Amino acid sequence: MFQADMDKVIEEYMTSTDEGLVSFAQNIIDGNLQNPSVQNYSIGKVADQAVTDIKQIIGVDVTDFSHNIKGNHVEHIDYRHGENGKADKSMADLTDYGRLKYVLDNYDSIELSPKKNTEFKGTDGKPSPMVVYKKRINGQFHIVEAVPDANAKEMQIVSVYKSKAEK
Repeated sequence: MFQADMDKVIEEYMTSTDEGLVSFAQNIIDGNLQNPSVQNYSIGKVADQAVTDIKQIIGVDVTDFSHNIKGNHVEHIDYRHGENGKADKSMADLTDYGRLKYVLDNYDSIELSPKKNTEFKGTDGKPSPMVVYKKRINGQFHIVEAVPDANAKEMQIVSVYKSKAEK
């Protein structure tokens, strides 16, 4: 990717902040919202390209699905990747939460995770497959999302982190 292209991506990323999602994450992390596992934030509709890619990767039609994040997953992200993260501190900047929709809509690649998610199950009662979105933004942004084939029509973000750019 040329530097001018990367500069454009970074500018779009920086201006895409959903302040409501940042506030939601801040309130979860600060303990201002009780019972985080029942707190939800709808990030928005799944983009057409993701619908096509997910259907091809796992065979689930996510047309009219939305992206969602639960409070307990914000807690997980903060615990593993936040300011005092046990794995890294890649999500210490809370405004990065507010830019998740940009990454979900503009990913560079999406792939099937080898893991299944037991918290979110499909209508058949089986654990949900998960996909990993990757976007290069001064490194690599990763969003792990469960794809339950369920009537709720919500894909569920279970983790988010950043890593050094892959060569």
